[in-house]
Amino acid sequence: MKLGICGTGQISEQLMRNAAKIKDIQVVSVMHREMEKAKRFAHETNIPFAFDSMKDFLNSDIDTVYVGLPNSLHFEVAEACIRANKHVLVEKPFTSNLNELNQLIRLANQHKVLLLEVNRVVYLPNIKWIKQNLSFLGPLKQAEFSYCKRSRKYNDYENGLRPNVFTPEYSGGALMDLGVYGLHLACELFGMPKTLTYRCEKLETGVDAEGILTLDYGEWRVLIHQSKVTNGDVNVKIQGEQAVMAFDYAPSILKQGKLMIESEIKESDVHEEENFYYFLKKACEIIDTNDRQEVQRLMQKSIQIMTLLDEARAQCGIVFSQDMEVHS
Repeated sequence: MKLGICGTGQISEQLMRNAAKIKDIQVVSVMHREMEKAKRFAHETNIPFAFDSMKDFLNSDIDTVYVGLPNSLHFEVAEACIRANKHVLVEKPFTSNLNELNQLIRLANQHKVLLLEVNRVVYLPNIKWIKQNLSFLGPLKQAEFSYCKRSRKYNDYENGLRPNVFTPEYSGGALMDLGVYGLHLACELFGMPKTLTYRCEKLETGVDAEGILTLDYGEWRVLIHQSKVTNGDVNVKIQGEQAVMAFDYAPSILKQGKLMIESEIKESDVHEEENFYYFLKKACEIIDTNDRQEVQRLMQKSIQIMTLLDEARAQCGIVFSQDMEVHS
């Protein structure tokens, strides 16, 4: 894979740390609208080429692009990459809404390129461990996924600024930034819920600061709690009549879990790598082997996630600027 990176933020730094461990990934170029930032990132991470022009970037020697930009920019940048016949890895959440995602899917099919959401959950080693041990829980009763982490940008917001992550113009908020991980985990383990309810605290900008998402599976429920304004619980717990499974980690990490059956405790293996590593390694394999069947499986998951995100936002009246745009 010859990879180009759009964006020079912390998420792109995380990508570089993990790409360096995968021999089949060669990061060739980086793009930022400000050349100084592009050059600095390239220098710090040993990327050969830096660009401030999307046209020049897409004409460089790359076959795949990673889009690590604010949520509202995912659609337009991914669209440009697809039209240039590049495979695309789009940071979560895939797009601002389901309409944008459906348009990207149609376009990717027309250009015969592979389009993937950066799903940090699905390839975590302990996902397999959870699935192998769910039967020990007996009939499921309740699951709780919590990711409550005060944003370093919240102080700026309190001081009267408008950080991207707290604005509807950039498709921000707690649900899109943190809740999406819990949704990925729930849909991977249990599929689509029968119904969904979202209750949240909204900021003056119109996006959610924190909230609780309830997924109803009929006889039992999954509660997903996310917050960008408090340092609270960061864990996963799945409760059944016979046992409990717990992780003292975020839904996107699941580094080590415990299965507690009465007085017996069974522990999972410990993940040695960051969550990004497992996705990147698999994404490289998918693209190198043109595994369209796996792309389709992952895309169905992404469609489920975006459907649920749209419904949750609608219930709370969270409207993004992208929701009003009509893309041709």
